[in-house]
Amino acid sequence: MSVFQKPPKSRNGEHALSESALNLTEAQRRIIGSSLRVVEERVLACHSLLAGPGYNRRLVAYHDGYTPGQAKDLLRMLESLLETIYVLADMAGVSPSRQSVHRHIAASLASAWEVLEDLRPRRLKAYGPVDTHAASVVEPLIEEATTRIRQILDYSASKRSTPPGRSA
Repeated sequence: MSVFQKPPKSRNGEHALSESALNLTEAQRRIIGSSLRVVEERVLACHSLLAGPGYNRRLVAYHDGYTPGQAKDLLRMLESLLETIYVLADMAGVSPSRQSVHRHIAASLASAWEVLEDLRPRRLKAYGPVDTHAASVVEPLIEEATTRIRQILDYSASKRSTPPGRSA
């Protein structure tokens, strides 16, 4: 079974996410945990790229792809890497980080909004004169995109469920 289908087990077959097998300070445990979470995220992004419906997105065209056999080999290697990372996490007593989907979406869209604001014609002037026609097309599209972001954020906030153990 794939590492993506069940919680990782340590080498002895037990889920060891609570007790550390290593003598670490709390600061060492925290840095190991945060670092391994970054590694996990990046490995999973590579896995998603290889296992997804295709390499290409609308605004990014990936090239130098792999044959199906090569992709399958790389996926196995990535899963093996994850297993190793999970063993280290288990041995260090790293617990899963609890993260809010709502906050993740809010932060990601706030960042996207900031990027879009930099595309407004008044900001594009920093890169040279902006054609009047281009400005008349770009500005309303940026406004529409930021309005949609506001709508998504408002909707998300209104539909957010209350975490277990907390009152509304």
